[in-house]
Amino acid sequence: MDNFWSAEIYGYLSMIFYSITLVPQIHKCYKSKEANSLSYIMLFISSLGTIFNLIYSILISAQPNIISAVLYLSTTLSIIGMKYYYSFTSNVNNISNVSNVSNVSNES
Repeated sequence: MDNFWSAEIYGYLSMIFYSITLVPQIHKCYKSKEANSLSYIMLFISSLGTIFNLIYSILISAQPNIISAVLYLSTTLSIIGMKYYYSFTSNVNNISNVSNVSNVSNES
């Protein structure tokens, strides 16, 4: 096997593993309905690095890198969306619980 094809195989293997790294985190966030332990700063830096990687990969026409960067960016954005959504719904539930408690205490 010549070097081009072995490099392509390693590139696609890298793409597969790099692309699925955040899937367990997405699953955990979905199951627990919370993502408070994740930092927005870390997610932002990760997204920014992936965007630069995507631009670089497009410029050098590295197809495995382009695919993995798009997949990784989409999973990172999914986690950011989940973090925002779950923090928003958590705050709404907390406000609702506080108003229910005050209504009960006012009835007494």
